[in-house]
Amino acid sequence: MPKASDELEFMTIRGLEGVTMIHSFGPVRATGRHVHKSLTLGVVLSGKRSLCIDTETYEAGPGAVLCIGPNVAHTCMDLGPCEYVMFSVPTSLIAALGFTETLPATNCPVIDSPHLFGMLVRLIETVDEHAFIMERQSQIIEILSLVLEKESASADIPQNIAQAVCFMEKNFSENIGLGELARIAELSPCRFNRRFSQVYGMPPHEFHNQIRTQEAKRLIASGSTLAEAAAHCGFNDQSHMNRIFKKLMGMTPGRYAKAFR
Repeated sequence: MPKASDELEFMTIRGLEGVTMIHSFGPVRATGRHVHKSLTLGVVLSGKRSLCIDTETYEAGPGAVLCIGPNVAHTCMDLGPCEYVMFSVPTSLIAALGFTETLPATNCPVIDSPHLFGMLVRLIETVDEHAFIMERQSQIIEILSLVLEKESASADIPQNIAQAVCFMEKNFSENIGLGELARIAELSPCRFNRRFSQVYGMPPHEFHNQIRTQEAKRLIASGSTLAEAAAHCGFNDQSHMNRIFKKLMGMTPGRYAKAFR
């Protein structure tokens, strides 16, 4: 098991393209409402962790597996001191491995499966042991085979909402107004805000911050300074980026950057 002297460790995993791992233990941590473009899998090793999706709250104790699909809005909070490990598995890797589905087989983010828990713990151990690449790849395939649906159950995103999202993604650094997005979607600002929240589980401004943060992550991983990332992504300043980044990621941009140095 990886040991982190500062109680939070973030790392990339050799041989699993784009997969990242967070190992957290010690003080209580919480993240604001956010989404991942990746499939998120993890285990609770000690303590308890709470997840909220829509209006439902789920609790996960020692031995529980956490599984959150791409683009599912959620918040997380430790219920006292807690140790957990989370993997972020990009959909691009899932497709490259031959899977046709990226959604978990269950809508419940907390899975009671000693077998799956053991497989994830073994994957964590291979990270610590510097295992051969093929071993890690074989393990991630076995894990994904257990958690992914065989048939697609994803809901179509309404075209007008998708167009507004596309505009935000192309203009992530701009200070976009709600009215501009509503015009693209051919809705009133009120109806657009409500419909967007229904589709994505969060209002447009939170989603826009999510896009900015994802781009900041990409830049930081590519070697940009924190100041450069903040300016490029349209944050007011580096302090502004730090606040939003930590709220969504549970760590500061500086901590994230250490994994790529």
